[in-house]
Amino acid sequence: MSMHCPQVCWESDNKLAAAVIYIALKTVEQVESSLISDSFLEIIAKNAQIKTGEVLEMSQELLSLAKSFQKQYPSLTNLKKFNNAEYNE
Repeated sequence: MSMHCPQVCWESDNKLAAAVIYIALKTVEQVESSLISDSFLEIIAKNAQIKTGEVLEMSQELLSLAKSFQKQYPSLTNLKKFNNAEYNE
């Protein structure tokens, strides 16, 4: 998905990976309330060798892209095909 977006595709791999890991932890946190994903933010940033603000910023960009992907790229239907219920908002 991110490779189709010109604003995101040129970001470094470590920044994208850190953002995806953080998003995954935030998702799990919604189901398992004992997990506090923000406590992992600094660890993720340190391992990715970027600032915590960069992790948060890239996470927001990826989430925004996921929400608007169908509108921005209507000919690319992979997300809707595999996650139809989640992206019909």
